[in-house]
Amino acid sequence: MPYYDYGTATDEQDLVGQLDTFLTSTIGTWVKIDTVTDDATTKDLVFRSPGGGDYRQIYLRFRGNSNYVYIYGYSGWISSGDNDGELYSSIYTRVGTGSGSINYWFFGDINYVWIVLEDSGGNYTAGHGGLLDSYHSPTEDDLPLAVVGCVNNTYSMTGTNRTYMYSALASGTNIMHKAYNTHTPLLAYGDPSDRNAAVEAHTPFIIYNDVVGHKEVRGELRGALYFSGTSFSSGDWVTISGTDMRYFVRSISATNCEAFGPTVSG
Repeated sequence: MPYYDYGTATDEQDLVGQLDTFLTSTIGTWVKIDTVTDDATTKDLVFRSPGGGDYRQIYLRFRGNSNYVYIYGYSGWISSGDNDGELYSSIYTRVGTGSGSINYWFFGDINYVWIVLEDSGGNYTAGHGGLLDSYHSPTEDDLPLAVVGCVNNTYSMTGTNRTYMYSALASGTNIMHKAYNTHTPLLAYGDPSDRNAAVEAHTPFIIYNDVVGHKEVRGELRGALYFSGTSFSSGDWVTISGTDMRYFVRSISATNCEAFGPTVSG
């Protein structure tokens, strides 16, 4: 069962500090291995997790600065000047925090972490770092590390957003690619003879690589599902197959939303 925490941070530096506590104490399998910067304007921390199963260990870095949290992934880390396979974009792997206090919700486990934020203006953003649920075997894909952010300060995990990751067949040599995350909403019918009984089903975020020579349907983001056509409000809990997931609406005017978990509501 993934872990969950929530609260309010005073700014983006405090938010990275709260994330430190979540990863190293609440989940407990993550270890803080480096502090790149920790001053009045920037908090920049690096974490390592062994990951689950037969995958290689994971390195994630979170930098809080200038109203953003920037997310990085690595295949190896010794220092900020000595590391391998950086997965990072100053635009696509960041999440906006706004200039005031920040409401946050963290979801994660040994393999990944999601951060969902609401800034003082009521805008929602989200970011992810960790292992995909890969469609390949660990032999073919020993480090399915993926880093995702939000392009704008409006909540959406689809469309123009990108996932940064390694090619499945070249992850051991740290070849980095960007890829687009895509999904296809499905219909689930309560009664096959009655089309009016159709309801939208939860669907995973399926990640594919669009780089020539490395095109592949890679896997799914862990800990998040897409749901369209709903009338949920951000923060609503919904029970799916006996476990709880928390919904967040993309924007005030939208009905489409994402659900994070599963976890225990509270």
